[in-house]
Amino acid sequence: MLKTFIDRLYMLPEAEVLRGKKLYLFAQGSLPNEDTVKSIEFLSNRLSYLMGMELKGVVTDSLDGREILNKMRI
Repeated sequence: MLKTFIDRLYMLPEAEVLRGKKLYLFAQGSLPNEDTVKSIEFLSNRLSYLMGMELKGVVTDSLDGREILNKMRI
C-alpha cells in the first residue's frame, strides 16, 4: 500500500507544494520484521528523493518514535 501511495503521489501536479518540506514517515502495523523495516526505509528514501523532500525519520515501532521525538525537542 505504501508503494502504491508513493507511485500515485509524486505524479500529481499538486504535489509540487511538498518540495523542500521535511518528511517524517510513520508506518503502523504489527511488529515488523527486519526485511519489512528495510523495505519501509527504502520506500521512504525513494519518496523523499522523488518529492524533493528532506527525510527526517522513519518510525516503525515505539522505540523509533521516542528517538525521533527526542531529536525534535532539541
